[in-house]
Amino acid sequence: MVDNGKTLSKITIILTLLIVVAATLFFVEKAWAEKVYRWTFVAADPGTMEWELVNEYAERLKKASGGRFDIKVQAFGSIVPATEELQGLNNGILEMISIPCAWAKGQVPTASLFSGAVGGLSDQAMRAWYTAGGGKELMDEAYGKAYPNLRIIGPPGQILGEIWGYSSELIESPEDIKGLRMRCMGDAGEIFNNMGASVVFLPGGEIYEALQRGIIDWAEWANMRAGWDFGFQEICKYMYVSTTRAPSNNQVFAVNKDAYDSLPDDLQELLKHWVEAFKRERYNRQIESEIATLPKIKEFGVQIIEVPETVVRVLLAEAEKFYQKQGEKDPFFKKVYNSQKEFGTKYREMKKYVIDSES
Repeated sequence: MVDNGKTLSKITIILTLLIVVAATLFFVEKAWAEKVYRWTFVAADPGTMEWELVNEYAERLKKASGGRFDIKVQAFGSIVPATEELQGLNNGILEMISIPCAWAKGQVPTASLFSGAVGGLSDQAMRAWYTAGGGKELMDEAYGKAYPNLRIIGPPGQILGEIWGYSSELIESPEDIKGLRMRCMGDAGEIFNNMGASVVFLPGGEIYEALQRGIIDWAEWANMRAGWDFGFQEICKYMYVSTTRAPSNNQVFAVNKDAYDSLPDDLQELLKHWVEAFKRERYNRQIESEIATLPKIKEFGVQIIEVPETVVRVLLAEAEKFYQKQGEKDPFFKKVYNSQKEFGTKYREMKKYVIDSES
């Protein structure tokens, strides 16, 4: 005979357990959805256009995520030594960075190529190489080997090619490079050394005083707005322009792999779109900033001089010798360099028939 009382008691217990489980799952899911992910993002120097922009975009990300993604922007060198951000990211000290690709050169021999080779691809051609020419896959391989706990988000962010240099010395031929005391970093520094210059590297904040005191005769430093903000117009007669020394200047966006994997799927997707939106806005604002800065430089009286063709020819010839020599020592370096050269040939051929943003 069935005991209805016991049966009802069992049903009640089962229903109660189901309710408890459902409620637990609901609150766990709610807690997960409302969890706040706080990241440290090293990306710029205070007082610069990029610093203002990245903080603005950090606020946008917080709003877009409903407050679930909270990014604290920090300056270069504030948490780990400047130029060592990639190692800090790999070690889990930082969650995200945006830095020049070339800063990894100590650990990634091809880093300068991913930043932009002397006489190499323009900023637009470089982005096309990353997205359509196999560049992104090569970069993932190179940086992933050196920093296994790193994930690169999309292709590097493009920045306009740099000003060739600032100086009060007149450069009219390759002979004028010999003995010139130059502040320069990366491949260009080694190439100028091979041309007879005396090259040193100085942090950005030391360039003005070094030029003013005559410790150096010439310096490269990013773009017109950056040079203006540093006051180079006050101490340099000439601003030399050419697309050869740094035709592109790419910045890698990278995240700590463990931190990224801990994000729920929707925040991972949001982060990807946020990074791409930031890259586009930074590029656009840089163009706007350069347009606004150029008249100021002219009005101040700085002479804008195109680098003489004789200097350009020697620079490019020395650059080719330099890169060929590097390729002989490192097969992967040769692979990346040849990939860029081959893509550049196709890109320039295409430009003969297509009117694009650089025409």
